[in-house]
Amino acid sequence: LIGDIERIDNVKSSIKAVRNTIPDGALEAEQKALSYGSTQSLV
Repeated sequence: LIGDIERIDNVKSSIKAVRNTIPDGALEAEQKALSYGSTQSLV
């Protein structure tokens, strides 16, 4: 059980490290782009 908790803590710290490397505003820009979908507008 302790080994599992340590692995979970390692995963959490790794996720946090990756999130810290993402530039500010990048996630919002990607979410906005995804909200438009993948089909192009004909207008």
